[in-house]
Amino acid sequence: MPPKQQPRVYSVGCVRIRKRPQSKYWLVRYRDEAGEWVEQSLKVTNKDVAIKKAGELSDLIERGDFGTIDARKSKRTFADLVDEFRQNYSGWTANTFQKNNGTLIKLTAEFGDLALAAISTRRLDEYLARRLDMDGIAIATRNRYVATLKTLFKCAIRWGYIGTDPVAPIKIQREQGHIPDALSMGQVEAVLSSLPGISPKAVIVATIAADTGMRRSEIQRLEWADIDVEASALRVVHQTKSKEPRTIPLTPRLVDLFAGLDRDDPDGLVIRFDNIKNALFTAGARVGVPKLGLHQFRHSFATHALDAGVPVERLQYLLGHASIAMTQRYDHPRPERHRAAIDLLWHSRQAAKENAGPE
Repeated sequence: MPPKQQPRVYSVGCVRIRKRPQSKYWLVRYRDEAGEWVEQSLKVTNKDVAIKKAGELSDLIERGDFGTIDARKSKRTFADLVDEFRQNYSGWTANTFQKNNGTLIKLTAEFGDLALAAISTRRLDEYLARRLDMDGIAIATRNRYVATLKTLFKCAIRWGYIGTDPVAPIKIQREQGHIPDALSMGQVEAVLSSLPGISPKAVIVATIAADTGMRRSEIQRLEWADIDVEASALRVVHQTKSKEPRTIPLTPRLVDLFAGLDRDDPDGLVIRFDNIKNALFTAGARVGVPKLGLHQFRHSFATHALDAGVPVERLQYLLGHASIAMTQRYDHPRPERHRAAIDLLWHSRQAAKENAGPE
């Protein structure tokens, strides 16, 4: 693996400028009037221009003219912030940027021309209320807007563009955690049996999802180096939402599946796929499961594990959930679980009675 590129850093008077390897713009770093470090984009790609702008900023700081600096910052618009965020923010993966691209576009369409200092909590509250009441967006969509705004404005403060965060008082609302109905064990096997004649690639993907509960993005990034057939286990290390790797034991079916696959992908990926929706729809329709999606295999894995008595904290680990509350969404009332619990209690009592013998 080639050594990681380091950012280029230069001192200009009392400030420093730097440029990250993957970034288009130069950044400047300095201490504000309170002595706190501030980092912001100079919005220039040329080093000489960046040094000149940094020199002007250094002169203002040395004179103690922070009012002029604040006036310059106040001209930043929301669109400027989003543009810089796309260029410089390293807290999101490429996949996260892709998933949230539509949200960034909608927020920019609403607030793009406004100066950051003009965006108040009230204005944001009114926008969110309008989207809920007039546009009929779901609470989950509203929460996605709030989460994105929180990330953006935290960056705006860290980069020195504003002093207070207008999103901080806005709370994430409680969602009605809708979990799609799990397939029965028979339905899972029926779908897997139907797929070979429809799409061999979908067979591989669906079998991995059904027997591990892995997410689509995790399966897409699964590498041969992550699989140990002899130990009958695989490690999930890429695209994990919790950012923690986990090890999942393999079923005998998966051991046979992996042993029979070619390992000739140049990037070492187990399976390359994009959209298998049509294959799943077709297989689902054949066995009476309309609009079958890949994520239903993950839901079914979780539900069947709980039905089998797997402790919720172990299931949390296998699913890669950051909190046990996420896993507990699958622990909804199911009559068969209650029947099994009562049967277990009854048989235990009967065994105890027999062992006790006559009084």
